[in-house]
Amino acid sequence: MHTADAYKKKIYVFRGGDGRDYLNDLHELNTEAMVWTKVEAKGFMPPPRANHSSSIIKQNLFIFGGWDGAKRLNDLFVIDLDQKLWS
Repeated sequence: MHTADAYKKKIYVFRGGDGRDYLNDLHELNTEAMVWTKVEAKGFMPPPRANHSSSIIKQNLFIFGGWDGAKRLNDLFVIDLDQKLWS
């Protein structure tokens, strides 16, 4: 229920759920140090969801659609990974 995308020697995982709840947290794996970090970003982040899709274009990670437990979502969010800013 998550997605994973690579950018600048890091892998970004947007979690969809933990088996009980729908989530919207973003984590990064530094592939050189092999260290996980929760991304702390400003701006308007997506509400919790699962079964979404994601893609990276330049420094932007796009999160599209998914399921929030009650309805299908048809929305788009983007985080600038260099500035750590959701929009």
